[in-house]
Amino acid sequence: MPLTDIVRHLNAQVQFQSRIPPPFYASCGQVFIRYGGLQLGSRFSPLVETSSGRTPGYSTSLLAFNASSGRPVPARAVFVLPCDDQEFIHLDRLVRTLHAL
Repeated sequence: MPLTDIVRHLNAQVQFQSRIPPPFYASCGQVFIRYGGLQLGSRFSPLVETSSGRTPGYSTSLLAFNASSGRPVPARAVFVLPCDDQEFIHLDRLVRTLHAL
């Protein structure tokens, strides 16, 4: 399934469950999330076995940018935005989905 179709499906599910605007969008073959005035993305770093040079997997980190200026924001700034447990759970699920995509 093309990435844009997956994003469209996820956004339809979010809009069905709540009245918030769709958080996911795709650009240049990557998926991003809109959350609290920020744009969130993923950075993948290869995990390399030193003995064989093989890459068995990747580590991921969260990238955050100011939505209006596009300037980078420390990833830790994202986690001061939720104001209750439900919002933390929602943010956690969004970020896990982002990384999976």
